[in-house]
Amino acid sequence: MLDAQDWVNIHEKRIALTVRAVSIIDPRQKIRLIMLYPASVGRNTSEVLRVIDSLQTGDKERGDYTNELAGGRGR
Repeated sequence: MLDAQDWVNIHEKRIALTVRAVSIIDPRQKIRLIMLYPASVGRNTSEVLRVIDSLQTGDKERGDYTNELAGGRGR
């Protein structure tokens, strides 16, 4: 997670590291994603939206299959 600039900032300039985080928690309070990355990477909203879309699509597809296995009772 550290790049060369981070090591320079820590050891020579005594600047603390900044680590950014994105967490996605579903309506059932289940943690679905924790993404950690250094501040030098920047934010990418389209990537976060792609992950949310992928999780929702997977839930829908697995939900239908899970309902069939459980006799229609759901998860």
